[in-house]
Amino acid sequence: MEKEANIWNKNFIAESKVKSVKNITGEICLCVNEYNQKDILPQINIQSKYKNDQKSSDTCKGCNPLQKFHEFLTLSFYKLGTIIALYPSYFIIFPIFICLLGMTGFQRMVLEEDSETLYYPDNGIAIHERERIEHYFHLNSSAHFLPYYVTRIHGFARVLIEPKDKGSIFRKFLWKEILEIDQAVKNISITYDGRDYDYKDMCAVWNKNCSENAVLDLYDEVDAIENKTMKINYPLMIFPFVIPMFFGGITLDQNRLYIKSATAINLAYFLRVDTPEQIERASIWEQEFISTIGNMTFEHLHVSYSAARSIQDATNETPQAVKPFIPIVVLIMILFSVGNTMMFDWVRSKVYLGLIGLSSAALATGASFGYLMYFGIANSGINNIIPFLMIGIGLDDMFVVLAAWRRTPVQDSVVKRLGNTYADAGISVLITSLTNMVSFLIGTTAPIYSIRLFSLYTDSKEVCYSFWCSGGINPSDPWNPIDNQQNSVMIFFRDYFGRMLTKKYVKYYER
Repeated sequence: MEKEANIWNKNFIAESKVKSVKNITGEICLCVNEYNQKDILPQINIQSKYKNDQKSSDTCKGCNPLQKFHEFLTLSFYKLGTIIALYPSYFIIFPIFICLLGMTGFQRMVLEEDSETLYYPDNGIAIHERERIEHYFHLNSSAHFLPYYVTRIHGFARVLIEPKDKGSIFRKFLWKEILEIDQAVKNISITYDGRDYDYKDMCAVWNKNCSENAVLDLYDEVDAIENKTMKINYPLMIFPFVIPMFFGGITLDQNRLYIKSATAINLAYFLRVDTPEQIERASIWEQEFISTIGNMTFEHLHVSYSAARSIQDATNETPQAVKPFIPIVVLIMILFSVGNTMMFDWVRSKVYLGLIGLSSAALATGASFGYLMYFGIANSGINNIIPFLMIGIGLDDMFVVLAAWRRTPVQDSVVKRLGNTYADAGISVLITSLTNMVSFLIGTTAPIYSIRLFSLYTDSKEVCYSFWCSGGINPSDPWNPIDNQQNSVMIFFRDYFGRMLTKKYVKYYER
């Protein structure tokens, strides 16, 4: 052993700058400033290096603390690799079982959809200012509703109407369609908690009546306005409504005292939102409103519409838009991973490891989601992009481990090869995994709730599954005669049938 170490020492000094080389109780200790990891690992007899685990603390005497820690991690990963090679089934069955168990947490999923909760900063100035306004100008939508007191995005719908020909809105045939829209909105009804509600049951109340679009009272005067026999004062008007609130695209006369024409009209519908039940009913009514107006067709009008929940719906639809691309992305990732695991040598080619890496990352992501949901942590639509991120990270680690596996000599046993693989790649994967975890852990301190949720769900993904699931598969190595004994059928043809063919009694000679 001493002679072998001296020969290896001379060859190694020629390739790298060696700080100290010691031979202690048959163990080779290396303390180097620069070395090529790719060239060193195949040459080091790691099996003899780690055969005395009880003396691992003495394997690098004279090294600095960081080098000792590196030596300790290398030894630990070597042990992990050998254990996985010896007991592969445990490292396949148990991680999959833990993942599947965690996925059952999806039955307790709580989806947070409120855009204000998700995207408003904690303790923001706007939140405090709104509290002050609500303290002095309290909104009572069930008795004394005023639209100027509205400070929260709840319980309202809006319709913006303009002529398709871009002309004036003051034309009788246009107002007939406008009134049809108004009537359609007021006819909307919903069912909540076993009871039917229509607009009159839910509308915001002022002076014991529903808050109305008073501008529609001009219907009987539209002909007079169109014929210029009636003028609408600007900006003050005797009628009980404020002109700029209802009309858009206003053109004034020369003296800027009267409205000459307008190209748009705005109708608003407000609902009662004083209690959580009223807010929930209003949200259902808003959804029905969007469906009703969206299904209507108009001959002369171009109609735009929105509701309080429109922002929330748009926010939730944005992450949902990636779902059609999931099959395409998965197919691309499968082709990419399988293509990169293929080799010209079909015996050594590990094509299935590409699929194993994808499955491992997907299982780990699903498990992390499920366990967090068991703890009652809400989910949000933006978390739909996390699987793509996790698959990318998982495949990156898979390729690092696979490259280390391919650098090991094929003549070695699987136990030795997998130990060397983990000793080579373990520290690299550990550093990248810790970097990702710390980065997302910092993200959990963000003042925005959606970012905290995203960082927490991402950080919870256990990267060790990528190691164990793929590591347990590697022992199936057909090149290795030590760990893969010959089949009984092969032995029969080699030792019996082949030998029998050499006997004279099985041969036929033609004379």
